[in-house]
Amino acid sequence: MYKLIFVLGISIASLTGVDPLTGRWETIASGSGDITGVEFSSDNTFTAYFNKELFAFGYYTYSEADSMLTYMDNSCQHIPATYKVMFYNQSD
Repeated sequence: MYKLIFVLGISIASLTGVDPLTGRWETIASGSGDITGVEFSSDNTFTAYFNKELFAFGYYTYSEADSMLTYMDNSCQHIPATYKVMFYNQSD
């Protein structure tokens, strides 16, 4: 569930900065009002929030060539996660 929320967090929001992931991403509130947010920094670190409370942090890499996001955070026992990022249009 955490990984699904994380992916949704980077898939539904507006972004800022030059790197396509750098900036703050936030989900639309769920039916129960929960909001997940992720902030990607230009130094390849990220912090993830659930209802404005910090719940994960770590390091990431993003390859623009194949749109692959790989990250490791404090809750996954040093096991990297890799996802394909799909931007639907220029304002994602």
